[in-house]
Amino acid sequence: MTVHTSTIGRPALAKAALLKGIMEMKLLPQILFIIAALPFEVRKSTCSTETDHQSLLDFKNSISFNPHGAFVSWNDSIHFYKWEGVSCRNAKHQFRVTAMNLANQGLHGHVSSSLRKPDIPYSTQLPELASLDLSRNNLTGGIPFSLGNISSLKEFIATENHLEGRIPDELGRPHQLTLLALGRNKLSGPIPQSIFNLSSLEIMSLESNSLSMPYLPSDLGTTLQNLQRLYLDYNNIGGLIPSSLSNASHLVDLDLSFNSFVGHVPTTLGALGELSWLNLEYNNIVANDKQSWMFMDALTNCSSLNVLALFQNQLKGELPNYVGNPVFTTSIPPLGIGKLQGLTSLGLDSNNFDGTVTEWVGNLKNMEKLFLENNRFVGPVPPSLGNVSGLWYLALKSNEFEGFVPVTIGELQHLQILDISDNHLNGSIPVDLCGLPSLISFNLSYNYLHGALPLEIGNANQLLDIDISSNKIYGKLPQTLGNSESLETVVMDNNYLQGEIPSSLRNLKSLKTLNLSRNNLSGPIPGFIGSLQSLQQLDLSYNNLQGEIPRSGVFRNATALTLAGNNNLCGRVPELQLPSCPQTTRHSNLPALPLKAMEANRGIKESKPMRIRSGALFHSDIS
Repeated sequence: MTVHTSTIGRPALAKAALLKGIMEMKLLPQILFIIAALPFEVRKSTCSTETDHQSLLDFKNSISFNPHGAFVSWNDSIHFYKWEGVSCRNAKHQFRVTAMNLANQGLHGHVSSSLRKPDIPYSTQLPELASLDLSRNNLTGGIPFSLGNISSLKEFIATENHLEGRIPDELGRPHQLTLLALGRNKLSGPIPQSIFNLSSLEIMSLESNSLSMPYLPSDLGTTLQNLQRLYLDYNNIGGLIPSSLSNASHLVDLDLSFNSFVGHVPTTLGALGELSWLNLEYNNIVANDKQSWMFMDALTNCSSLNVLALFQNQLKGELPNYVGNPVFTTSIPPLGIGKLQGLTSLGLDSNNFDGTVTEWVGNLKNMEKLFLENNRFVGPVPPSLGNVSGLWYLALKSNEFEGFVPVTIGELQHLQILDISDNHLNGSIPVDLCGLPSLISFNLSYNYLHGALPLEIGNANQLLDIDISSNKIYGKLPQTLGNSESLETVVMDNNYLQGEIPSSLRNLKSLKTLNLSRNNLSGPIPGFIGSLQSLQQLDLSYNNLQGEIPRSGVFRNATALTLAGNNNLCGRVPELQLPSCPQTTRHSNLPALPLKAMEANRGIKESKPMRIRSGALFHSDIS
């Protein structure tokens, strides 16, 4: 299992589901009304509007591949108001198309430009079309400017296609447009000013394109006062975050992540009482003094705020446990973070924070995901984390935390992912961690932990990944490790482990990666390792293993196998350059290496390799 420590877990799927739900909620009353309003004899009528009929056929003809049979019913033997994906209303015994929903049909082709009457500017053959959903297909080419001629258009959704080129300026003409969703395409160029003038717009979803603008209009929030959701993430938009966004008083979701915004977070965002999602990660936002940090205290007025993501910016300072009228020093800016008690996700990772993380974190009772990695936090991991009972993702890696792993973490019954790697922690691994019923990934590598691996590790039946490498763990690998039969990754290299590889590991049928290198393991390599059919990578190098290596499974793939530094191994695998085994014996009983030799095997831990975070905020990912 690959775990991405991205801060927000992530809008790509969440937004698609949200938009789909909005479409269904908005269309259902409309469709029910239309059906209910049709007299029985009218529903059987052969009347139709030929222009609508022909426009639908032209649209069908623009599709080159229809793998799911979306157009099976689109033929002259059936009235078009019965065609799949088409909704109509009855206007004086004439059917007029009001909605087309062809989402997730795998369609290949382009969006037909025949929606406009030939040679008649600003005209349309579907004059009453209110909703067009073409999302999650494989459509290519540009967006026809003729769509802007449909004055009745309220919703246009074409997310997750391969549309390219510029957004037509004409799309700003339908003054009833409330939903514009063109995310996850290949669109380029600027967002037309006409779009920012659509005062009716409630949702603008243009994320994951190649849109480029030196700055957003400073009056964006004034012209789009009805805006509820704004998704511009994963583009190339720069400049300041418009302070006028506070005028869009119903704004719920604001995602400007993965762009090039600069300057400070405007304190006016604190006026957005309905704001729930604020994602500003991966920009060039600066906060390094009292004034630039005032936005955090302002956000405490956003009582509905659930997600705050500030990963990978230029934020600097210490996170104190106080709010309101804090005492300032020249190096510590204010953070009213402890008052944001509605937060469920907080991402402050990959900035320049320092100082200690104090008891404020225990006040965030609703927190589910906490990302503080890749900073310079010092001091102990706060024991108050045990109070955050709903926490399921805790990422504290690549800081300078010291002291023990708090035993209170063992009280987090919903914890699934724990990463405290690459710090200065010491002491032993808390036994209670092994008994957490939901834990699937457990990374304590690159610390100074010592003691034996708890026998209780066998209680973690749901555990998929364990990494305790580069510590000072000693003793034998417990036989109970084989009871964790869901394990896919076991990484325990660069420790002081002794004894033989336990026979219980034969139970790990899902094991893909096993790294026990740079320890002082002895005895033969068990033959059952070659029978682990899922095993893809095996590293047993720099131990004191002896005898003939197995010949099956992973041992047949020299590129998946590392055995260097075991001088008493033998075998018939030419790629490994091992000596042939004596005919009289398969392995010898050589004594274990003394402690000094163990130190030589495991190497000197002078520096930690740089760990690079993968993914994006909460857009990783596990959500």
